[in-house]
Amino acid sequence: MNKTFTVMTMNNKELNIGSLIFTEAYLSTNPINPATTKPFTEAEITKLQPSGFTAPENGMLAITSYNDETILWFDKTGTDAITSHQDPLHIEERNICTAEGTVVATAVSCLERIDLEKAALTAYHTAFEKLEDGTIRGYKTDKIDDTDSNSLVLIDGIQFKNAIIEYDSKAELLPDAPALARGFHGVGFRVSDNTSHFEGLYIRPTNGKGCTDPYRKVHGCQYFAYPGYVWHYLREFGYEGYEAPVSTIALDEWAHIRIELIDDTAKYYVDDNLVLSLEHTMFHKPESGKFGFWMDLGAMAYFKNLYFEILD
Repeated sequence: MNKTFTVMTMNNKELNIGSLIFTEAYLSTNPINPATTKPFTEAEITKLQPSGFTAPENGMLAITSYNDETILWFDKTGTDAITSHQDPLHIEERNICTAEGTVVATAVSCLERIDLEKAALTAYHTAFEKLEDGTIRGYKTDKIDDTDSNSLVLIDGIQFKNAIIEYDSKAELLPDAPALARGFHGVGFRVSDNTSHFEGLYIRPTNGKGCTDPYRKVHGCQYFAYPGYVWHYLREFGYEGYEAPVSTIALDEWAHIRIELIDDTAKYYVDDNLVLSLEHTMFHKPESGKFGFWMDLGAMAYFKNLYFEILD
Protein backbone atom coordinates (compact mmCIF):
# COMPACT_ATOMS: atom_id res chain seq x y z
CA MET A 1 0.00 0.00 0.00
CA ASN A 2 1.43 3.32 -1.05
CA LYS A 3 1.43 6.27 1.30
CA THR A 4 -1.08 8.92 0.39
CA PHE A 5 -0.79 12.70 0.50
CA THR A 6 -3.24 15.55 0.30
CA VAL A 7 -1.84 18.08 -2.14
CA MET A 8 -4.41 20.78 -1.42
CA THR A 9 -7.98 21.45 -0.39
CA MET A 10 -9.77 23.14 -3.26
CA ASN A 11 -13.32 23.47 -1.84
CA ASN A 12 -14.67 24.39 -5.25
CA LYS A 13 -18.46 24.17 -5.08
CA GLU A 14 -18.98 24.80 -8.79
CA LEU A 15 -16.66 21.96 -9.80
CA ASN A 16 -17.81 19.76 -6.87
CA ILE A 17 -14.19 19.12 -5.91
CA GLY A 18 -13.00 19.15 -2.30
CA SER A 19 -9.44 17.82 -2.11
CA LEU A 20 -6.88 16.14 -4.32
CA ILE A 21 -5.07 13.10 -2.93
CA PHE A 22 -2.05 11.31 -4.41
CA THR A 23 -0.20 8.10 -3.71
CA GLU A 24 3.54 7.91 -3.34
CA ALA A 25 3.56 5.88 -6.57
CA TYR A 26 1.88 8.71 -8.45
CA LEU A 27 4.46 11.21 -7.28
CA SER A 28 7.25 8.93 -8.55
CA THR A 29 5.73 8.19 -11.97
CA ASN A 30 3.68 11.13 -13.19
CA PRO A 31 4.09 14.09 -10.83
CA ILE A 32 1.69 16.58 -12.45
CA ASN A 33 -0.25 18.71 -9.99
CA PRO A 34 -3.80 19.06 -11.37
CA ALA A 35 -4.27 22.15 -9.23
CA THR A 36 -1.56 23.99 -11.18
CA THR A 37 -1.34 21.75 -14.31
CA LYS A 38 2.44 21.86 -13.85
CA PRO A 39 4.91 19.27 -12.50
CA PHE A 40 5.40 19.21 -8.75
CA THR A 41 8.55 20.94 -7.63
CA GLU A 42 10.81 19.30 -5.06
CA ALA A 43 9.82 22.02 -2.59
CA GLU A 44 6.12 21.27 -3.11
CA ILE A 45 6.60 17.53 -2.63
CA THR A 46 8.42 18.01 0.68
CA LYS A 47 5.48 20.06 1.98
CA LEU A 48 2.79 17.47 1.18
CA GLN A 49 0.81 16.34 4.21
CA PRO A 50 -0.17 12.71 4.87
CA SER A 51 -3.73 11.96 3.84
CA GLY A 52 -6.37 10.40 6.09
CA PHE A 53 -7.42 7.94 3.38
CA THR A 54 -6.01 4.68 2.07
CA ALA A 55 -5.57 4.00 -1.64
CA PRO A 56 -6.83 0.84 -3.30
CA GLU A 57 -4.09 -1.27 -4.87
CA ASN A 58 -4.54 0.27 -8.33
CA GLY A 59 -5.41 3.76 -7.11
CA MET A 60 -3.02 6.61 -7.86
CA LEU A 61 -5.07 9.79 -7.60
CA ALA A 62 -8.24 10.56 -5.64
CA ILE A 63 -10.63 13.48 -5.83
CA THR A 64 -13.09 14.11 -3.02
CA SER A 65 -16.43 15.79 -3.53
CA TYR A 66 -16.96 19.35 -2.34
CA ASN A 67 -18.75 18.22 0.82
CA ASP A 68 -16.56 15.12 1.23
CA GLU A 69 -19.56 12.83 0.72
CA THR A 70 -17.59 10.75 -1.79
CA ILE A 71 -13.98 9.83 -2.55
CA LEU A 72 -13.23 8.80 -6.14
CA TRP A 73 -10.00 6.87 -6.83
CA PHE A 74 -8.50 6.65 -10.31
CA ASP A 75 -5.88 4.28 -11.72
CA LYS A 76 -2.95 5.39 -13.88
CA THR A 77 -5.00 5.60 -17.07
CA GLY A 78 -7.59 7.78 -15.37
CA THR A 79 -4.92 9.86 -13.69
CA ASP A 80 -3.16 10.54 -16.99
CA ALA A 81 -6.46 11.58 -18.57
CA ILE A 82 -7.26 13.98 -15.74
CA THR A 83 -3.85 15.61 -15.52
CA SER A 84 -3.58 16.06 -19.29
CA HIS A 85 -6.58 18.38 -19.34
CA GLN A 86 -5.92 22.08 -19.02
CA ASP A 87 -9.59 23.13 -18.77
CA PRO A 88 -11.54 22.86 -15.49
CA LEU A 89 -12.95 19.40 -14.67
CA HIS A 90 -15.77 18.56 -12.30
CA ILE A 91 -17.20 15.53 -10.49
CA GLU A 92 -20.41 14.04 -11.84
CA GLU A 93 -21.36 10.79 -10.06
CA ARG A 94 -18.37 8.43 -10.58
CA ASN A 95 -16.91 10.46 -13.43
CA ILE A 96 -14.63 13.42 -13.98
CA CYS A 97 -16.12 15.56 -16.75
CA THR A 98 -15.40 18.69 -18.77
CA ALA A 99 -17.72 21.69 -18.65
CA GLU A 100 -19.40 20.33 -21.80
CA GLY A 101 -20.11 17.01 -20.06
CA THR A 102 -17.45 14.89 -21.77
CA VAL A 103 -16.30 12.08 -19.47
CA VAL A 104 -12.53 12.23 -19.02
CA ALA A 105 -12.12 9.42 -16.47
CA THR A 106 -14.28 7.02 -14.49
CA ALA A 107 -13.35 6.07 -10.95
CA VAL A 108 -12.14 2.55 -10.20
CA SER A 109 -13.30 2.94 -6.60
CA CYS A 110 -15.89 5.23 -5.06
CA LEU A 111 -16.27 5.49 -1.30
CA GLU A 112 -19.41 7.16 0.04
CA ARG A 113 -19.59 8.79 3.47
CA ILE A 114 -22.03 7.56 6.13
CA ASP A 115 -23.37 10.43 8.22
CA LEU A 116 -23.01 8.96 11.71
CA GLU A 117 -24.66 11.99 13.27
CA LYS A 118 -27.91 11.22 11.43
CA ALA A 119 -27.61 7.43 11.28
CA ALA A 120 -30.00 5.27 13.29
CA LEU A 121 -28.08 2.91 15.57
CA THR A 122 -29.04 -0.21 17.51
CA ALA A 123 -27.05 -1.38 20.54
CA TYR A 124 -26.43 -5.01 21.52
CA HIS A 125 -24.76 -5.51 24.91
CA THR A 126 -23.32 -2.00 24.63
CA ALA A 127 -24.13 1.61 25.46
CA PHE A 128 -23.27 4.49 23.15
CA GLU A 129 -23.71 8.20 22.54
CA LYS A 130 -23.23 10.52 19.59
CA LEU A 131 -20.82 13.37 20.14
CA GLU A 132 -21.30 16.77 18.53
CA ASP A 133 -18.85 16.13 15.70
CA GLY A 134 -20.59 12.90 14.67
CA THR A 135 -18.20 10.63 16.56
CA ILE A 136 -19.76 7.52 18.11
CA ARG A 137 -18.54 6.69 21.61
CA GLY A 138 -19.45 3.37 23.21
CA TYR A 139 -18.55 0.62 25.63
CA LYS A 140 -19.58 -2.91 26.54
CA THR A 141 -22.29 -3.17 29.22
CA ASP A 142 -22.87 -6.90 29.76
CA LYS A 143 -21.61 -10.36 28.76
CA ILE A 144 -18.43 -8.95 30.31
CA ASP A 145 -16.80 -12.34 30.80
CA ASP A 146 -17.47 -13.38 27.17
CA THR A 147 -14.64 -11.95 25.09
CA ASP A 148 -15.17 -11.63 21.33
CA SER A 149 -18.93 -11.61 21.91
CA ASN A 150 -21.76 -9.86 20.06
CA SER A 151 -21.16 -6.48 21.74
CA LEU A 152 -22.08 -4.28 18.80
CA VAL A 153 -23.54 -0.94 17.79
CA LEU A 154 -25.22 -1.72 14.47
CA ILE A 155 -25.87 0.95 11.84
CA ASP A 156 -29.43 0.53 10.62
CA GLY A 157 -29.95 0.25 6.88
CA ILE A 158 -26.47 -1.01 5.97
CA GLN A 159 -26.48 -4.52 4.52
CA PHE A 160 -23.82 -6.18 2.35
CA LYS A 161 -21.86 -9.31 1.56
CA ASN A 162 -18.83 -7.61 0.01
CA ALA A 163 -17.61 -4.08 0.62
CA ILE A 164 -14.71 -1.70 1.03
CA ILE A 165 -14.82 0.02 4.43
CA GLU A 166 -12.80 2.90 5.84
CA TYR A 167 -13.07 4.62 9.21
CA ASP A 168 -11.06 6.17 12.04
CA SER A 169 -11.11 4.81 15.57
CA LYS A 170 -9.41 5.01 18.94
CA ALA A 171 -9.93 3.63 22.44
CA GLU A 172 -9.12 4.40 26.03
CA LEU A 173 -9.29 2.14 29.04
CA LEU A 174 -12.23 2.53 31.42
CA PRO A 175 -11.40 3.30 35.08
CA ASP A 176 -12.51 -0.19 36.12
CA ALA A 177 -10.81 -2.00 33.23
CA PRO A 178 -9.28 -5.33 34.34
CA ALA A 179 -5.58 -6.05 33.91
CA LEU A 180 -6.13 -8.10 30.75
CA ALA A 181 -7.94 -5.23 28.96
CA ARG A 182 -6.14 -4.15 25.78
CA GLY A 183 -8.51 -1.49 24.42
CA PHE A 184 -10.16 -4.01 22.08
CA HIS A 185 -12.30 -2.30 19.41
CA GLY A 186 -13.17 -2.78 15.76
CA VAL A 187 -16.08 -3.77 13.56
CA GLY A 188 -18.48 -6.65 13.02
CA PHE A 189 -19.70 -7.45 9.51
CA ARG A 190 -22.10 -9.89 7.85
CA VAL A 191 -24.02 -9.75 11.11
CA SER A 192 -27.15 -11.92 11.28
CA ASP A 193 -30.48 -10.31 12.19
CA ASN A 194 -30.32 -11.47 15.81
CA THR A 195 -26.50 -11.07 16.03
CA SER A 196 -26.18 -14.83 16.61
CA HIS A 197 -23.31 -15.01 14.13
CA PHE A 198 -20.98 -12.55 12.43
CA GLU A 199 -17.31 -11.93 11.65
CA GLY A 200 -15.08 -9.27 13.13
CA LEU A 201 -11.74 -7.50 12.85
CA TYR A 202 -10.23 -5.43 15.64
CA ILE A 203 -7.08 -3.91 17.07
CA ARG A 204 -5.53 -4.04 20.55
CA PRO A 205 -3.98 -0.57 21.09
CA THR A 206 -1.97 -1.50 24.17
CA ASN A 207 -0.13 -4.12 22.10
CA GLY A 208 1.09 -1.50 19.61
CA LYS A 209 3.95 0.95 19.48
CA GLY A 210 4.25 1.42 23.25
CA CYS A 211 4.34 -2.31 24.03
CA THR A 212 7.64 -3.86 25.16
CA ASP A 213 6.32 -7.38 25.81
CA PRO A 214 7.35 -9.48 22.76
CA TYR A 215 4.48 -11.95 23.28
CA ARG A 216 1.82 -9.24 23.34
CA LYS A 217 3.49 -7.33 20.54
CA VAL A 218 2.61 -9.95 17.94
CA HIS A 219 -1.09 -9.76 18.87
CA GLY A 220 -1.87 -6.26 17.61
CA CYS A 221 -4.93 -7.17 15.55
CA GLN A 222 -7.39 -10.03 15.33
CA TYR A 223 -9.92 -11.69 13.03
CA PHE A 224 -12.61 -13.77 14.70
CA ALA A 225 -15.91 -15.42 13.79
CA TYR A 226 -18.76 -15.48 16.32
CA PRO A 227 -19.73 -17.83 17.77
CA GLY A 228 -16.96 -20.29 18.40
CA TYR A 229 -13.91 -19.05 16.54
CA VAL A 230 -12.89 -16.43 19.10
CA TRP A 231 -9.33 -15.42 19.92
CA HIS A 232 -8.70 -17.87 22.79
CA TYR A 233 -10.13 -20.81 20.80
CA LEU A 234 -7.95 -19.98 17.79
CA ARG A 235 -4.82 -19.79 19.97
CA GLU A 236 -5.62 -22.89 22.00
CA PHE A 237 -6.11 -25.06 18.93
CA GLY A 238 -3.18 -23.65 16.98
CA TYR A 239 -4.97 -21.75 14.23
CA GLU A 240 -2.45 -19.43 12.62
CA GLY A 241 -2.81 -16.38 10.40
CA TYR A 242 -5.62 -14.68 12.32
CA GLU A 243 -3.51 -12.27 14.37
CA ALA A 244 -0.63 -9.95 13.49
CA PRO A 245 1.46 -7.12 14.98
CA VAL A 246 0.45 -3.48 14.37
CA SER A 247 3.28 -1.06 15.03
CA THR A 248 1.38 2.24 14.68
CA ILE A 249 -1.40 1.94 17.28
CA ALA A 250 -1.61 3.19 20.86
CA LEU A 251 -4.26 4.06 23.44
CA ASP A 252 -6.10 7.34 22.89
CA GLU A 253 -4.62 7.80 19.40
CA TRP A 254 -6.69 7.74 16.22
CA ALA A 255 -5.98 4.91 13.79
CA HIS A 256 -7.17 4.84 10.19
CA ILE A 257 -8.66 1.49 9.14
CA ARG A 258 -9.41 0.08 5.71
CA ILE A 259 -11.05 -3.31 5.14
CA GLU A 260 -11.36 -4.92 1.72
CA LEU A 261 -13.92 -7.70 2.02
CA ILE A 262 -14.57 -9.88 -1.02
CA ASP A 263 -16.24 -13.28 -0.58
CA ASP A 264 -13.93 -15.47 1.54
CA THR A 265 -11.00 -13.07 1.49
CA ALA A 266 -10.26 -10.00 3.58
CA LYS A 267 -7.46 -7.46 3.71
CA TYR A 268 -7.06 -5.36 6.85
CA TYR A 269 -5.07 -2.11 6.67
CA VAL A 270 -4.14 0.03 9.65
CA ASP A 271 -2.64 3.46 9.00
CA ASP A 272 -1.98 2.60 5.34
CA ASN A 273 -0.19 -0.64 6.21
CA LEU A 274 -1.52 -4.08 5.25
CA VAL A 275 -1.35 -5.90 8.60
CA LEU A 276 -3.56 -8.97 8.04
CA SER A 277 -4.60 -10.83 4.89
CA LEU A 278 -7.07 -13.71 4.91
CA GLU A 279 -7.10 -15.76 1.72
CA HIS A 280 -9.90 -18.34 1.67
CA THR A 281 -9.45 -18.93 5.40
CA MET A 282 -12.48 -17.14 6.86
CA PHE A 283 -14.77 -19.33 8.94
CA HIS A 284 -18.27 -18.26 7.91
CA LYS A 285 -19.86 -18.66 4.52
CA PRO A 286 -19.92 -15.22 2.85
CA GLU A 287 -23.54 -14.10 3.17
CA SER A 288 -25.15 -10.68 3.24
CA GLY A 289 -25.53 -9.18 6.69
CA LYS A 290 -25.50 -6.07 8.81
CA PHE A 291 -22.56 -3.94 9.91
CA GLY A 292 -21.63 -2.32 13.19
CA PHE A 293 -18.92 -1.04 15.47
CA TRP A 294 -17.59 -3.58 17.97
CA MET A 295 -16.08 -3.06 21.42
CA ASP A 296 -14.99 -5.38 24.21
CA LEU A 297 -13.71 -5.66 27.73
CA GLY A 298 -12.58 -2.48 29.48
CA ALA A 299 -12.58 -0.22 26.40
CA MET A 300 -14.26 3.10 25.72
CA ALA A 301 -14.19 3.13 21.93
CA TYR A 302 -14.58 6.04 19.49
CA PHE A 303 -15.46 5.83 15.78
CA LYS A 304 -15.73 8.51 13.07
CA ASN A 305 -15.26 9.22 9.34
CA LEU A 306 -17.03 6.08 8.11
CA TYR A 307 -16.95 5.48 4.34
CA PHE A 308 -18.31 2.55 2.30
CA GLU A 309 -18.22 1.13 -1.16
CA ILE A 310 -20.81 -1.65 -1.06
CA LEU A 311 -19.99 -4.14 -3.81
CA ASP A 312 -22.95 -6.50 -3.28
